[in-house]
Amino acid sequence: MYDGRDLMVLQQLSGLPFPPYATTRSVTLDNGLAKLTISRPDGSLTGISYGGMDNLLDVQSKSSSRGLRATEYSVVNSSKDCIELSFRSNLPISIDKRIIMRSGVSGFYCYATIYERSTASPAFDLVQTRMVFILRRDKFHYMAITDEKQRIMPMPEDRLPNRCQELIVPEAVLLTNPINPDLKGEVDDKYQYSMDNKDGGLHGWISSGSPTIGFWVVIPTNEYRNGGPTKQNLTCHTGPTCLTLHADFAPGFVSGALIPAKSAYVGLSVARTEGGWEVESKGYQFWVQTDSTGAFSINNVIPGIYGLHGWVPGFVGNYLDKKLVNISAGSETELGNVIYLPTRDGPTVWEIGFPDRTATGFYVPDVNPMYINKLFINSPEK
Repeated sequence: MYDGRDLMVLQQLSGLPFPPYATTRSVTLDNGLAKLTISRPDGSLTGISYGGMDNLLDVQSKSSSRGLRATEYSVVNSSKDCIELSFRSNLPISIDKRIIMRSGVSGFYCYATIYERSTASPAFDLVQTRMVFILRRDKFHYMAITDEKQRIMPMPEDRLPNRCQELIVPEAVLLTNPINPDLKGEVDDKYQYSMDNKDGGLHGWISSGSPTIGFWVVIPTNEYRNGGPTKQNLTCHTGPTCLTLHADFAPGFVSGALIPAKSAYVGLSVARTEGGWEVESKGYQFWVQTDSTGAFSINNVIPGIYGLHGWVPGFVGNYLDKKLVNISAGSETELGNVIYLPTRDGPTVWEIGFPDRTATGFYVPDVNPMYINKLFINSPEK
């Protein structure tokens, strides 16, 4: 089961939920701040009204390109403070998509849960599931993924053959005749806006004109995202597009110290091999960064049996404790000092970069100006 809960926040830069209003083809949620229109029973979000803008979403996209369609609709919870809707698909795997609206919140929650496959279902591969929001191309032009990485983006039409030149990979194009002439000569590639799980958490778009509205994807936790803290995921790209990739419990608590490890990463994962957390996608992962002494505390851990993993900036390799960590509801587990012995620790004869699982040490000062994205010219990562 995966339970990836993300909050979509609407912000106007310058109530109470009503019961869902349903017709045979749609259902509407309105809390006096934002209004959602969702097709029924397939669960496609077709309208977001906020701050005087009748619909923040793009209406030019074909309905056939909206991805997975549900076949069952139901109201899971309805109270004076919260409404939760369910849209379930019954394919080889059962996927239950949920949308939640709360009173007094200028946004909504959405997540997919209960990925179930019956023993009678045929085998299949599930590579990835994600939620994508395509906003109005006539309103949303300014994108922000960090305090430093913000910019006016190309238009979707700029990726058509008469306005760009395709490069080695199809996702990357050279803008030769963009609608905004200031972007001529730049490269547009959605992967340039990827972020490590540990560095993400908020990305979105700000509209132009009046009213000025921000559409933000807020990711409050990475525990449901596979690949651990250094896994890169898409955020925003030309469209304008926002992406987010994907039970109640009494959480457990783990503490200890990794020795010697200043600002190391320590995490719990169901993976049982060194470095296995990087390819683990069937369970939750809980990661923290140690302080300058190597001390760490991992809070809100779902009960289960985990391997204790870690890695230390400046050392090549992974740590895996020989003992598994058993977390029960409400438990507090003190691990004491955990000793990490790197496979290699000695004088360095020659080195390029720094082994911290980033590419910042590989900055190329005289890059070919033909392939520059201006977003990274003065980036703090350079």
